Amino acid sequence: MKKIKNILLKIKKFLWNYRNIGIFCGAFTCLILSSALTDVSVAKNLTFFIFDIIFLLLICLPICLLPKKIRSIFLIVVLIFGYLFVRSEKNVSVLKETWSQKIPYEKIPNNQYVISKKVTAYVLNLDRAKERWEFVRPQIEQIGIPYERVSAVEGKLISDQTWKNLVDEETFCEFFKMLPEKGTIGCSLSHEKTWRTFLASDSEFALIFEDDVQFDPKVLYDVVLDLISKKDLWDIVSFELNHHGCPLKISKLPHEKSLVFYMTNVKHSGAYLINRAAAQKLLKRFFPIKMPVDHYFTRSWEFDFKFCGVELRIVEQRFGDSQIKCDPSKRKTNAKIITINALYNVYTAFMGTIYNFILWLSSK
Repeated sequence: MKKIKNILLKIKKFLWNYRNIGIFCGAFTCLILSSALTDVSVAKNLTFFIFDIIFLLLICLPICLLPKKIRSIFLIVVLIFGYLFVRSEKNVSVLKETWSQKIPYEKIPNNQYVISKKVTAYVLNLDRAKERWEFVRPQIEQIGIPYERVSAVEGKLISDQTWKNLVDEETFCEFFKMLPEKGTIGCSLSHEKTWRTFLASDSEFALIFEDDVQFDPKVLYDVVLDLISKKDLWDIVSFELNHHGCPLKISKLPHEKSLVFYMTNVKHSGAYLINRAAAQKLLKRFFPIKMPVDHYFTRSWEFDFKFCGVELRIVEQRFGDSQIKCDPSKRKTNAKIITINALYNVYTAFMGTIYNFILWLSSK
């Protein structure tokens, strides 16, 4: 009995010790960040997952040296983040259920649902991908706004010299533990080309699509029209994203949708609305390319703009498989790359969460 009593006392002492609780909560938070923000699959990539967790646990050790008041503040922040994370997890099943259904849409008359001439739609499409163009064009036409087809950049046709001038392979590899794919760089250059095309026009906003998306034109029209009336709340609004993102609501939108900031990492660039200021900032620092475009334009704190999304999401990538293929032979792993990758993920997670949380508070 004495042994059991001593064990219980030790557990009680541990649970009520601020330092140990701080370390535990910090480790748990970092565990969430590591899995949710770096898109690590325990089943598929256990080694790197364990390495990231150990690395992040070591970062938490200095917490035990903090004064009690600061540790208490840290615990409150952890509880808030945990609440937001759990709340967002409750929406995951709803999102999955929504995407499991085919998105229906009706033909909209040409003279109906006309968005202001402030907006032009741009569709990225490879010259050889005619089926994709035929798939997406009817949907774009039904929105009822001017649109342009942008001839996308064929990554495999980029010359070696141009590649060296435009791509920072070393940094890309350190950030993502793999060398950049030509398809990935072609996609990035296609978006960069579209931003330049947009800025050369008189339009105030660009509605940019990749050619494999599907959506309800009327729903998209209503949402975009409402967003234009709330243009001070956002600089980029994405309609097609991967990961749940732990969204925080900013404003109501039509069709029971919401404009949101994301507390955790999201990616994808299938469909988004962008203003001229954001396009100019993105172009200014675009080269050399150090990351895929969908990682680049979500780093809002680096550009001092507001990256938002729409929940529940209204656009989905549906036409076949991605034209960007991942070559396993391009993956690179050594101590330096793994360390820099972990630091990059921690920095991205921390800055993204803090910056967007502050924006969310200021919007209230």
